[in-house]
Amino acid sequence: MALVTCPKCELNYMKEDEGICNVCRSEIRRDSHAAADNEVEIIVCTECEEAPVVFGNDLCSECLKEQKRQVELEIAAALDAEFEDAIAADEAEETEDEE
Repeated sequence: MALVTCPKCELNYMKEDEGICNVCRSEIRRDSHAAADNEVEIIVCTECEEAPVVFGNDLCSECLKEQKRQVELEIAAALDAEFEDAIAADEAEETEDEE
């Protein structure tokens, strides 16, 4: 078997029947292991199913903003209902006093 230069690096010698030299092979293995270690699982928002979630939540930033806005609207509606009930009660008392 004759020795030929590696087609990848063109520096090292290898046997004719090998695809690349040992140095390039170990470099490819090391790079693939490093890439596998650096892979991060991206979790998608459960509401819109499009954007990645905010760390520690199940929702993306836009859905969190919308959820906060909805809660604020519900609180405001509840306060308005209480205020209207209080006004209606005051008006009812005034009409009873006039009679």
